[in-house]
Formats: sequence, C-alpha cells, structure tokens
Amino acid sequence: MLYTNAKLGVAHRKPGDDSKNLEPLFETIVSAIPAPKGDPAGVLQAQVMNLDYSDFLGRIAIGRVFNGTLRRGTEVGIAKRSGAIELTRITKLFTFRGLERDEAEEVPCGDLVAVAGVEASRSARA
Repeated sequence: MLYTNAKLGVAHRKPGDDSKNLEPLFETIVSAIPAPKGDPAGVLQAQVMNLDYSDFLGRIAIGRVFNGTLRRGTEVGIAKRSGAIELTRITKLFTFRGLERDEAEEVPCGDLVAVAGVEASRSARA
C-alpha cells in the first residue's frame, strides 16, 4: 500500500516516511506490473479502442499493440466486423507521453499507439 499526495507530488510507503517525490510510486509500478506478454518479433496484433480525426492526417486509430511491432510505411490488414480484411498503409505513427503525442517510426508490443493512414486501400481475403 502506498500513500500519495498528488498536489504535493509525493508518495510514501508508510505515513510520515521521509519521501520527497513520487519515486516510491514509480518503483512499485515497475516491480508490480508485469512486462507485456507479446513478442516484438511476432505477428502484428493491435486492437483499436478509439478513433480521432485530424484535418491534416484524416482518421486516426488509437489503440494498443499486443504482439509484434507496428512500423510506419508498412501495409497492414484491418479486420472488419463482417470478417473482411481491408489492406492499408500506415502513414504516421504516434506514441503517447502524458497527453502529448510523439511521432514514432515503430511501436513495439505493449505500447499505446495512434495510427494515421487507416483508410482502406483494397480488400484481401480472410
């Protein structure tokens, strides 16, 4: 159990210990939360959880990479509810730092990602 005060920016393992920052919180997160189970060299699997739109980039899919590595410029298949697979090329990738988006060349498994270039280019058989 940790005791935190976000306003003061401190976390304590015991009430009143000498912590002066959030280091105990970050240490606990790293030690308690397991690393992603996916294989960065494996077959790409990502799940879209939300959609966004940019006047410049168009539709943006936001989700998590569960397996493999998503790379800018590669062609991927988007599975539709009907079972159809639509092929598209990834034009931009973004990772998240807080609420900000940072452009990336590739995103490994376990990371959250925002993907531009999700307009279907052609259909493929499932």
